[in-house]
Amino acid sequence: MISVFGSTGNVGGRVAAMLLESGIAVRALVRSPRKAEPLANRGAEILEGSMLNVMDVKNAMYRCDAAFLMTPVDYADYPGEEIEIGRNYASALEDSTINHVVYMSSIGAYAKMGIPHIDSKATIEDTIFASGVDCTFLRPAFFMDNLYCQTDTIRSQGFISLPMPPDAPIPMVSTEDIAYAAVQSLKRGANGDREEYDILGGRDYSMNEVAEIVSSSIGRQVSYVQMTDEDAREAFRQKGMSAAAVDALVSMYRLLPNIPVDADRFRVYNEFNFEPTTLESMINTIAGALA
Repeated sequence: MISVFGSTGNVGGRVAAMLLESGIAVRALVRSPRKAEPLANRGAEILEGSMLNVMDVKNAMYRCDAAFLMTPVDYADYPGEEIEIGRNYASALEDSTINHVVYMSSIGAYAKMGIPHIDSKATIEDTIFASGVDCTFLRPAFFMDNLYCQTDTIRSQGFISLPMPPDAPIPMVSTEDIAYAAVQSLKRGANGDREEYDILGGRDYSMNEVAEIVSSSIGRQVSYVQMTDEDAREAFRQKGMSAAAVDALVSMYRLLPNIPVDADRFRVYNEFNFEPTTLESMINTIAGALA
């Protein structure tokens, strides 16, 4: 059995579904069993609880062979909750039967660029690794799926807006690719005590290119308008984010084009034998919602 955390989210949900499709038993710790009903209907064992409760985490890992780990960010308490969850994972792993974990980290985790949203992942990686369990750390780039959040603006106003430069290419990856790599690693098992893979997609895209791809896909003009830092701060504050979280996200968007990444962007794809999802194909799948 494999313990999957974050199973009601974009990546964890896909990981759990793929494992179940492969005939592998899954246990999922969730705050809301109602949200996990689709997984329960497919045979997953659902355990109600919280990653912030170490006993719940231990119960979720009980008699499991491996685990998929991720640390959701609570922007009202940043980065405290994320660090605490990492400690809970490590504590539970020390008392478990688990011999391999896959943790979804981030590109630039050890770059020390002063991006709290990313720097915290290095602390969590080290905390989990110190448990003594073999670890695979997946470090994805900017999620292509973040563009779903732009759907209303694209449809009603005809533009995309983020606090990033228009012409700076950045790596982008599909959450489907992250989940696939995680599942293949879990099915294969550990390859040494510590593996690290950047997941960068097939190529980099600038935000102007993103707008061009969306325009081509939906058959009408869509532009990119760079959001100012202050407008971004106000938008994040309106979502209830703490001052620390607002600063972290603005820093991340500003510095994202400069984060150092693995020079061999295809290493993870070669290791797990699959092709990266292109932004063009991902946009085509949601073109109806954007038009």
